Amino acid sequence: KALGIKEANEENNIKMFQPFEGTLVHAIDGDSVWVNRAQVGHVKVRVGGVDVPSSGVDANMAKALIDREWADVKVRVRPTATYLVHGEIPGIVTTTDNTRNLGRELLDYGKRLSQFPIEQGPTPPLQALRL
Repeated sequence: KALGIKEANEENNIKMFQPFEGTLVHAIDGDSVWVNRAQVGHVKVRVGGVDVPSSGVDANMAKALIDREWADVKVRVRPTATYLVHGEIPGIVTTTDNTRNLGRELLDYGKRLSQFPIEQGPTPPLQALRL
C-alpha cells in the first residue's frame, strides 16, 4: 500500500529520516524513485547528488536505466536531510551490499550537484542542504 507523504510523516515522523532499507519499485522520473519500506509502504526518494532533467531524452534514458537495472533491487537509503524536499526524502541510494550507487550511475544523464552528497561519508551541515 502506498502511503501519501502526509501519512508517512505522521506514522513514521522520526524514522523517516534515519537510514533504511527497502526494495526499489520503479522510477518516478530521472532522479526520483519509489522505495517500498517494510511496515511503512512506498516512499518517494530523491536520489542525492545528481540532477537529471525532468523531461527529454536524458530523463527518459535515466528512467529506463532505473526501471531496467534497479527495479526489485534491495537498496539502502541514507537520507541527507531531516525534511522532505519537493515531497521526497533526499538520500544516497545504494545496493544493500554497497557495490552500486544509483546517483553515480545516473551521472551519464544529468549533472553532479556538488553541494549535495552522492556517496557515503561525512554528512554536510543541514543548512548546506537547504534550497
